[in-house]
Amino acid sequence: MAAPERRAFAHRINRTVAAEVRKHVCREYGNSPQLSKKRGGTLQSLPLTEVVEPVDFEKYLNTHLPDAEPGPLSDLIEFPADDLEVSHEPRECRTLEPGVPEDG
Repeated sequence: MAAPERRAFAHRINRTVAAEVRKHVCREYGNSPQLSKKRGGTLQSLPLTEVVEPVDFEKYLNTHLPDAEPGPLSDLIEFPADDLEVSHEPRECRTLEPGVPEDG
């Protein structure tokens, strides 16, 4: 019996392993200018995992007084500090018997 021929689409399949692709990209783009920043004539790499703290919206509003011009956020700026009240109301039991037995 003759060896089975490869189908036409199989000739176009790339047999490169993912680890080889990662090594190739690391070799080619390891010193890429997109991954580093030039400061004072020297090239320093930027940490790609640097954590950025989110802006505290209430603190920002307190430090930056609102403009005299009306805008879409003017209603939010004018809320008094004691405008909201948080309360907890337990849910009513909607069944006569619990769905889970008390023993288990």
